[in-house]
Amino acid sequence: MSEKPTVLIERLSRYVDDLLKAKQVNNRSSMKGRTQMIMTVLDKLREIYKNKPFSKELVAQIQENKKRANLLLPTTSSNYFNNCWDCLIKRGEKVIIDKRVDTVCKSCGWVQCHKCGACKDPKYGRCKNREYFHDH
Repeated sequence: MSEKPTVLIERLSRYVDDLLKAKQVNNRSSMKGRTQMIMTVLDKLREIYKNKPFSKELVAQIQENKKRANLLLPTTSSNYFNNCWDCLIKRGEKVIIDKRVDTVCKSCGWVQCHKCGACKDPKYGRCKNREYFHDH
């Protein structure tokens, strides 16, 4: 049984609070651990969201916590979503990437696929942190 989004968002808020405290004292180990916990909660929320979109209020709470965490996560100002180009070409699989919930590549600024990790489509240039095994 999956957890309720409201419970996960409360947990996300606590983890962000903990991350901010760890940043204040420069506790790198705690910062890394809390960042991983935040990402895990966001992954769980993403899975639930794929099956049943959240209300605007819940999305706003998630976005506010991501903003407070000050991690390089999806922007809160855009509702961009599309199919992952890499999953579609390699496996013929339509995997939705959503800028509101998926991570953003630190190098190129493109939304990363939660399944394969792809970011910038090579037909628009190359990301310096990604190996391209084929071009299309």
